Amino acid sequence: MEYRYKDSRKWRREGLKYLWQTVAAVAANIFTMASMDPSPLLVSFIQIVTGVIIISGVINIFYFFTRPGKEYIKVDDQAVLIRNGPLFNKKEVLLGDMTRLVEREEELVIEYGKKRREALVEKENLSEEDVRDFKREIGNKSASITKIL
Repeated sequence: MEYRYKDSRKWRREGLKYLWQTVAAVAANIFTMASMDPSPLLVSFIQIVTGVIIISGVINIFYFFTRPGKEYIKVDDQAVLIRNGPLFNKKEVLLGDMTRLVEREEELVIEYGKKRREALVEKENLSEEDVRDFKREIGNKSASITKIL
């Protein structure tokens, strides 16, 4: 089963934040290049840093503006996959490795493994109905969970 990010203003605010940061980086680059006579090595360094900021900003802008409705959690017969970020921020937890599911005020904590690692699910990213369904589904699918608190 899939659980999608709920639609909220938070994502648009985050997207706008990255948009303004990207615009500020471009403006700072233009101002720096116009106001000083830097060496070619310094110009190259400034352009590379500005380019990295712009590329990461554009990735984050598109990610946050398109985030509502995207898959946040996927539960299948083997594992739970939690997606938290635009590029490489995925966490996969095998259902057989789970030991506890703890509900806190703002998040669900899945404890798993012998070393008691944790995977976090932010409740504000899901609707209340999805949170209830997720807890029920994890409880039904994972026989290794000893407690759902």
